[in-house]
Amino acid sequence: MKQIIYITFVLVYFSNGVKAQDWNGIPVPANAGAGKVWQLQSDISDNFNYTFNPTSNVATFGNKWTNFYHNSWEGPGPTIWRRDHTAVSGGVLNIWASRANGEMKSFDADCNGDGTSETWNLPATRAGCITSTRRVKYPVFVEARVKIANAVMASDVWLLSPDDTQEIDILEAYGGKAQRNDWLSRRLHLSHHVFIRNPFLDYQPRDASTWYTRSDVTYWTDAWHRIGVYWKSPTHLEYYVDGQLVKVMDNLDNVNGKDGIDPLNITSPTRQAYNRTGLNKEMDIIINMEDQNWNACQGRTPTNDEITNFDNHNFTVDWIRVYKPVDSPGGPGSSLIIEAESFGATGGTYHDGVVPLGANKAGNIINYVNGGDWMDYNVVIPEDGAYEVVYQYATPADNRTVQFSVSGTPFFTTTLPNTGSWSTYQNQTAGQTANFTAGNHIIRLTGGSADWQWNLDKVILTRKGAMNIRIADYKTSSDPFDMSGVSIYPNPTEGVLHIQGLQEGHQSLSILDPSGKKVLSVTIDVYKGQAQLEVETLRSGVYYLLAAEKEIRFVIE
Repeated sequence: MKQIIYITFVLVYFSNGVKAQDWNGIPVPANAGAGKVWQLQSDISDNFNYTFNPTSNVATFGNKWTNFYHNSWEGPGPTIWRRDHTAVSGGVLNIWASRANGEMKSFDADCNGDGTSETWNLPATRAGCITSTRRVKYPVFVEARVKIANAVMASDVWLLSPDDTQEIDILEAYGGKAQRNDWLSRRLHLSHHVFIRNPFLDYQPRDASTWYTRSDVTYWTDAWHRIGVYWKSPTHLEYYVDGQLVKVMDNLDNVNGKDGIDPLNITSPTRQAYNRTGLNKEMDIIINMEDQNWNACQGRTPTNDEITNFDNHNFTVDWIRVYKPVDSPGGPGSSLIIEAESFGATGGTYHDGVVPLGANKAGNIINYVNGGDWMDYNVVIPEDGAYEVVYQYATPADNRTVQFSVSGTPFFTTTLPNTGSWSTYQNQTAGQTANFTAGNHIIRLTGGSADWQWNLDKVILTRKGAMNIRIADYKTSSDPFDMSGVSIYPNPTEGVLHIQGLQEGHQSLSILDPSGKKVLSVTIDVYKGQAQLEVETLRSGVYYLLAAEKEIRFVIE
């Protein structure tokens, strides 16, 4: 007899559906601190859900990355970074390596450990490298979901100061399962550097905690993993692997067998302990592959045969997210005020002769808002609920409108009556409330179609009650109710079901409506009993998720 399992599940949709970020439902594992919440930095976080084709030209893509290192250096050891070894497709960033027949590169490395560098001349390894267009600085949490390449060279996600003197290695992994690389392929390198550039001096910790292993992982290249760092302060780093805290560095000096952040006083302008700065500089985010000198001279460089396997030499990144801890905006039922001039981005299509495109900041208001102009606001919603939206605006024109959208999905449009002048402000409440889950959201305000729209002072969001969610009644089968370890989360969600408890391997899933009609069929990979399913295309209603011998009922409202 088929075992039937019913789980009542609510999927909350705003308007016609929300395009969820790939990491929605995955909490930030670090603690933001008392009175703080995590705020997504959308101007630097990226889900790579777009297309960027490889090019040998200088290029910026996603408005967040350039297709090279952060200066003109071509790379360590045999590495030659190439702009055309980077692409975005299929929802992931691709960084790969290749080799051109006969191309060689010379480099220096002390391979025998005698303190004197030797000169090596090896086949050059071409590889991709990208740099963020914006920088990050503590306190900040940076995490990426990655598939480490099955290559003896490094797959990297790291932070580096513009002057190359401070570095945080979020991920440095040598995933290749070749016998000569076996020890490295079973470990993640979780480390940092501080440098003096002239005369050159490089410090990084070398204690056992810098090489991370896990009992349930043999080779890190075999599965997707989340790797993150909370750069809490100049003297505090926390490393997270798959959401678990695995390493803390919280001292400048070596303590109890664990190397410190700067025991050699490198960050001191006078090389003295009392005025060490620690990791205090803003940093670029860099994602790349590299064939490092210390590894290559030991024979751990791709062979000419190995490197012809593109899949093994392609480092993929599903997403990278950046959060800052910010003050909590208030308790339940409180109002959240969005000051109009605090927008993070603006744009439009009409040049009014004063502001090229988009809105103008004029003290504590915005003006010169024309037809189609938009403004984006990063907000932190303190509590799940239905929120009233009030605009404090001024306009001498009739029938002007403002559209309220969240994460790219329009919620509703509100007509703003004539106030008599550009300087006479009044409040207008939207005709319906907006459902929000607690946490980070991007609100976009868009002017109507007429050339001259409105001035805006602020937008006030006030929680009016719980979200309008209906849980349908249901009947269990004749079998006893049995969860059998199967669960779905989060509840509510913005479009992605996280499923736990399914059998390992490929699983065919179907979603049926109450009449039994199949509305979605997919095949997903289940790893360690976990999988994700995007359901953001479904309309509100009751559905059944059919997975192998389990039938799970959920509700979309």
